[in-house]
Amino acid sequence: IENGQLVVGNKRFDLDAPYIDLRQTGVTALPDGLRVKGDLDFSGCPCLVSLPDDLQVGGSLFLEDCTGLTSLPDDLQVKGSLWLDGCSSLVSLPDGLQVGGNVNGFVPKPVPCPAQTEPIVTLDDEAMAWLTTRADGGWIV
Repeated sequence: IENGQLVVGNKRFDLDAPYIDLRQTGVTALPDGLRVKGDLDFSGCPCLVSLPDDLQVGGSLFLEDCTGLTSLPDDLQVKGSLWLDGCSSLVSLPDGLQVGGNVNGFVPKPVPCPAQTEPIVTLDDEAMAWLTTRADGGWIV
C-alpha cells in the first residue's frame, strides 16, 4: 500500500474506488491492514492462499475460483456479499466472519466418517436365529 493505493506489480489501485478488479492477476497475498471502500474482486486467482486477518471490504468480496484459498480469517468483515463459487480448497467458514449481504457458492467439503473396526452389536446364534425367522417358520426378507 502506497499513498492510499494498492500496488500489484506495475499496477496501482485506488482503495477508495467503488470496484477494484484484481481478477486473474496471479496475486498470492495481500498486505496487512488492507481496507477497501468498495467491491474487491480476486476471481480466478488460484495462487491466492490467504487473506490478511484484518481485511475489511466496504462492498462485496469476490473470491470465485480461488482454488488455493484454504481458510478465511476469523475477523473478516465484508459489508456486501461474499462470493465463494469454485473455492474447492475452502473447508469451512470462520465463526467470526461478518457479512452484510449473502454468502454465495460455499459448499463445505464432506468430512469422512471414521472406519468401523468392530461391530457395534454382537449377536449369538440363538439371537440370529430369532431375528431371521418368523413365528410361522418363514424367513424375514
